[in-house]
Formats: sequence, C-alpha cells, structure tokens
Amino acid sequence: MLPHQTQAFSRISRVSKVILPVVFVNKILIILISVLFLGFVLFSPSVDSQNATLISQFFTTGNISLTLGMIKTGLPLSDKLVIFLSWILFLVYVLISLNFLTQLLKNLVYKQVFNRVNSKLVQKLAMMYTIYLLIIVGHKLFVLYLNWRSVDISLNFSSIYIFGLIWLCAWIMQIGEALYSENEMTI
Repeated sequence: MLPHQTQAFSRISRVSKVILPVVFVNKILIILISVLFLGFVLFSPSVDSQNATLISQFFTTGNISLTLGMIKTGLPLSDKLVIFLSWILFLVYVLISLNFLTQLLKNLVYKQVFNRVNSKLVQKLAMMYTIYLLIIVGHKLFVLYLNWRSVDISLNFSSIYIFGLIWLCAWIMQIGEALYSENEMTI
C-alpha cells in the first residue's frame, strides 16, 4: 500500500472510531424510548371504540394525531394494536439500518475500505433509504387519494439529495472495490 493510501485509510479509521460510539448510543436510546413509549401506550386505560378511532382517522385524513392526553384518557384496543405493530415495524427498520451502518463502520475502523462486504453494506443502506422514500411517497399519494384538495404533495429536496448521495457512495464503493482488488493483483 502506498504511503498516501495508508494515511487516507488511517483518517477514515479515526473518523469511524468517533462515529461508532454515537451509533451505538443511538441504538440504545431508540430501544429505550421505544420500550417506554410502547409501555405507556399498552398500559394506558382501554376505552370502547364508539368514537372515531385512530384507524378511522387515518383512512379519512391520511394522518394520525396522537396526543399525550389521548393516551392518558385511554385508547381503544384496536388503536393500541395498530400503534404497537406500527412502532415495532418502525423499530425493526431503524435497527436493521443501524446494524448495517455499524458493520460498515467496524470494517472502516480496521482499515478495510474497498471490499465486497462494504460495497454490499452501502448498497443495503441505500436500499433501506429507498424503501423509506417509497413509504413517504406512498403515504403522500394515499393522502392525495383520500383528500385531494388539502394535501401537500411536495417532497423534501434534502431527502432526494441524500438518496442520490447514498446511491452515489454505493457505486463509488463498487468501483473502488474493483480498482483496489485490481491494484492488489498488480502488486
């Protein structure tokens, strides 16, 4: 390995060592907040669903507004179930994404930058973000279908930029992997 490559890999390793604990703390906080929130929702009083439920609210407006007061006064069992399942799906999605990021950062700490594993991890992260964007766009289209007069059909441009940058990094990792393996064979 050339001296400038060694220096660059060392810098990548140092930055990854700083980011890795931050990701770990985020994982712990997300799990802790999820347990507290779900416990608060599940152990709140249950009421009859004679009034409009969160499910019916979602299918009429496309949105759910859940307040602390609603949780304290009680939620129908069907709403608790929907909140629980939705939150668990969200939690699984976030933890899978953070797991991919953790694996990538661990590889970078050990100066393993351009290899097939990292290339696949960045592709998986890009795919997870693509799924996130598809869910956001799908929700906006669903709201548009329900109530076309009062919908904000704009998409945050920063999300599109992040989407493009993640896929660009995935392609750069693929090319870097090929160049690095070719360079290793030459030497």
